[in-house]
Amino acid sequence: MGETNGEFFPTDYLSADYYEQKRNRKAYAFWLVGNSGSGKSTLAKNVEKMLAEHSILVKCLDGDNMRNTINSDLDLSVESRIENIRRSAEISKMFLNNGTSTINCFISPVESSRNQAQKIIGERFRLIYIKASHDEVKKRDVKGLYKNDANNMNKSLNMFVAPNDPDLIIDTTEKTIKYSANILFNFILNQPI
Repeated sequence: MGETNGEFFPTDYLSADYYEQKRNRKAYAFWLVGNSGSGKSTLAKNVEKMLAEHSILVKCLDGDNMRNTINSDLDLSVESRIENIRRSAEISKMFLNNGTSTINCFISPVESSRNQAQKIIGERFRLIYIKASHDEVKKRDVKGLYKNDANNMNKSLNMFVAPNDPDLIIDTTEKTIKYSANILFNFILNQPI
């Protein structure tokens, strides 16, 4: 049996440094935040494919997928939302520890949830604000969150607090998916290796 850190967690697994040296690239967690309908998941899927075409390994963690699988036991209470982000950040960190970057798509509506993810992930955390106008997210409302209820839409949109100092802002209001995806793709490629 391998070495442990005194809490029965093995410590002799290969390190992130090992994987990064083999791949000649550091792993990062790109945390995409913004209102529902801003384009987070769409951009992530497009950029994941672009990176794969350049043989760059990345895993997308999407808020909806996480809520329907690993976090299916959580409701929409404040406590559950905090736990959803905590679990998701921990999973992202596990990928980083294996030298795999992640693109994380979570509304993360308030600064405290983003800070929580950053604290868990550490210095490889990159905050990316995916922005779109209220009119545009209403048009894109694939989940029906804003449908037929102006008050619900206003509540949902007003709940999101824009990040104070993101590493990147992509406004998808009037930009094509391809244009926006290229911005994110180039940002990822330009991270220190």
